[in-house]
Amino acid sequence: MNRTLFVGLLGVVGLLVCAERSMAAHPICGTWKHREPGVGESDLRITESVAGDGTFDVQQVGLGNAVGWGTFKDGVLTIHWVTGDLRGFFRFEVDREHERGHGKTVFTRWPADFQRGEEGTIEGRRVREIRDVTIRRIGGR
Repeated sequence: MNRTLFVGLLGVVGLLVCAERSMAAHPICGTWKHREPGVGESDLRITESVAGDGTFDVQQVGLGNAVGWGTFKDGVLTIHWVTGDLRGFFRFEVDREHERGHGKTVFTRWPADFQRGEEGTIEGRRVREIRDVTIRRIGGR
């Protein structure tokens, strides 16, 4: 292999390593243990969106295996999700160390026989809420 090609390949590898480190550097990225009282627990895998718009892709592993996207601003993590015939969002206040969060699950769409959470309204919209939901970092950063 000639020297120019070798140096060029090293540069590309270096850029990829830096990009990977940069993506992993956001404090909210990683795997989080998600617990809902009376429902159960799952893992939330949070990664930066490839769109590069400051949002995050989220995959739930366990419970409903929801997929969604999230935002993180001023210590508040909001994740909009969908799974089967359920839709909603999680909202967590995350500690300064980005290790734990406390908040709620809000269902914005559910089947007729769905009974989880308490009925309420948010901005004039009928919802069901589960309070005292927690997240705890279990991997990545």
